[in-house]
Amino acid sequence: MEKSIIINSKEYKIPELKFSTIVAMERAGVNFTNESSPFNFSFQIFKFFSKLDEKTASKELDEHFENGGSFDALSELTNDVNNFFITTQKHKK
Repeated sequence: MEKSIIINSKEYKIPELKFSTIVAMERAGVNFTNESSPFNFSFQIFKFFSKLDEKTASKELDEHFENGGSFDALSELTNDVNNFFITTQKHKK
């Protein structure tokens, strides 16, 4: 199911997470094996789904937080990605 998040008063569509989406994220540079920085991981996910370059994505998030925006939407998006992996692990035989 497609969802959306609002960052800096802009709506970003988030497609349903599927295996092909995760592969595309990895190819685009999202690092799933080293989540030592949750902020960096959330940033990478936002950058991928927003289709913004690094500088523009950073500016969007800076303005979002400077204007009192919360981390909730990014946190939920990060949890959705993590839950994809948890769900697929449960289906292992």
